[in-house]
Amino acid sequence: MLAWTGARSSLLPHPDAPNAPNASAARPSDALLADFAYTTTGPLASLAVSLAAPSSDALANWQPLSDVSSKASDQSQQQQDSYAVTLLSGASSGLTLGHIAAVLASLSACSLTPVSIRVLSDRASSPVTALDIIASSSSPSSLAAIRAALYETSTRLGIDAAVQHNNVARRHKRLVIFDMDSTLIQQEVIDEIARHAGVVGQVSAITEAAMRGEIDFTESLKRRVALLKGTPASILDTVRGLITFSPGVPDLCRALKMLGFRLAVISGGFIPLARYVKATLSLDYAFANELKVSEDGLVLVGETVGPVVDGVRKAELLTVIAQTESVPREQVIAVGDGANDLLMMGAAGLGVAYRAKPKVQQQAAVRINGHSLLNLLHILGYDWQEIQDLLAMSRA
Repeated sequence: MLAWTGARSSLLPHPDAPNAPNASAARPSDALLADFAYTTTGPLASLAVSLAAPSSDALANWQPLSDVSSKASDQSQQQQDSYAVTLLSGASSGLTLGHIAAVLASLSACSLTPVSIRVLSDRASSPVTALDIIASSSSPSSLAAIRAALYETSTRLGIDAAVQHNNVARRHKRLVIFDMDSTLIQQEVIDEIARHAGVVGQVSAITEAAMRGEIDFTESLKRRVALLKGTPASILDTVRGLITFSPGVPDLCRALKMLGFRLAVISGGFIPLARYVKATLSLDYAFANELKVSEDGLVLVGETVGPVVDGVRKAELLTVIAQTESVPREQVIAVGDGANDLLMMGAAGLGVAYRAKPKVQQQAAVRINGHSLLNLLHILGYDWQEIQDLLAMSRA
C-alpha cells in the first residue's frame, strides 16, 4: 500500500482505502518533487511523500527516514539481490511524484521492492533532477528485463532511468572509454572538415546514416574521406579551433581523475583532433583514424592510413587498454552515441548512451539524455555535494 501526504498538512487516503476520493484527483502526481521521506512495506513500514513549494530551501528540509527494520528483516535482506535505479530529469524540468510512482510500479512488476530513495542533485535548489532508488528482491526479473521495463516507462515519461546491481562495482569503476564526436565534443569533426571543403551536405548525410546503423561504418568512412580529396591539410588546425566540449565534460574528467580513473578517447574521427582532446582533458589514451596527406604534406588525398577505427576496432582497443591497466571488465565504462559504439559499449561492464540515436539507446545499458555528461557521476552513485568536493580537490 502507498500512502501519500500533501502540502505538509492534510492526509490523502490511499485509493484502495474505503471512501477514498478519486485517485487522479487525490494523488499529487504532477507536483514537482521538492522534499520527501520514504519507506516501504518490506523491511520498512510505508511510503510517505511530503510536498513543498519549489523554493530555494525546499530540499534543505528533506531527510531520509532512518532504517527502522527489525533484525529479522535485516537478515532477510542479506539473501536478496539489490539494485540501484537512478532517475535523471531534463535540464530545465524536475522529477515529479508521478515519475516516481510510475517507476515504482515498473519495479513492482519486476518483483522488486523499493528500500530507500536518496536525492542526488543539489538539495539547496529545486527542482530535484536526480535521485537514487534502492530496490531489492529475493526473486527478481533478470537485469535485462528490468532495464527493458524501465526503458519503456522512462521513454514514456521523458526521463532517464538507469538500473544496475547495487554492489561495490557500481561506485568503484576504474576505466572510462569515451567516443569523441557528439560525445566528448559537440561536433562531428568530419562534417566540420567537409563544411570548409564545400561538401558538407553529402558528408553529413552519410554520417547520419552511419550513426543510425544504416551503412557499415568502414564503408561510410571510405565514402566520406574520398569526398575530402584535395582539401588543404591545414583544415585540421582550423577545425581544432572550433572544437567545443559537451556540457559537463571538463568537470567530469577532472572528477574522474580525482577518483583515480584512467580515461581514453577512441574515435572514428581523426587522430590530430583526438590528440588535442586527450591533451586538453588530461586523458591517458587516444586512438582514431589517420588521414593520408600528399607527399608535400599540403593536401588530403582522400584516403586513410592504417587500420580503420570502426566498431570492431573500438571494442578491441577497449579490451587492450583494460588489459594494459589490469582493469576487469566489470570496472570499465564505455560512453558513446552512435551505432559504431555499440560493440565497445557491450564489451564494457557498463555501456552508456549519451544523447544517442534511438537504436543505440534501446541497446545500451544506461542512457543520458540530459544536458550534462556530468550526470554520469550520478549514475555511479555520487551526489551533488560529493561531486563538488571532487572538483574542489581538483582545483587545489
